[in-house]
Amino acid sequence: MPGFTTARRGSIASLLVIFMLIALVAVPLGIRSMKLISEWLLIKRADQYIQQVLPAAAAGLDPAGLAAGQVRLLTLSAHNMLLEHFQANLPEVFAGSLEVQSLKFTNRPVPYDPGHWLGDRQELSQPVVTLTAVLTLPGGRELALTHAVAIFLD
Repeated sequence: MPGFTTARRGSIASLLVIFMLIALVAVPLGIRSMKLISEWLLIKRADQYIQQVLPAAAAGLDPAGLAAGQVRLLTLSAHNMLLEHFQANLPEVFAGSLEVQSLKFTNRPVPYDPGHWLGDRQELSQPVVTLTAVLTLPGGRELALTHAVAIFLD
């Protein structure tokens, strides 16, 4: 029986060593991967929030231009409305970490289509709003997120 007990003690000691090595490797890897997943989810949520906010720029459309069939943005009012909407609806998780870096309004020319439903009053250009926001991650790293939306009549 003495050989059986030594083999058993050796196998328990071997298992303890293996479990300790696994714990020394698995715990730091697990913690690091949880941090990476947390940052990734934060980035995805910030990205979704920017996409959710951009359509608010349509509130800055020029009513006189719309009556004439032209889609034009009043850039000053659209800029202010979009920034106010961005700050008013900002989730608490992004307080102090997600800030608007730039807001650009450009016009993209629309090719003439003879079969367009507006006929001769077809829009000549399409306004495009581009929003760039900077997300500061918990580690202090900054990440720029950019999205654009084109506003058109349908």
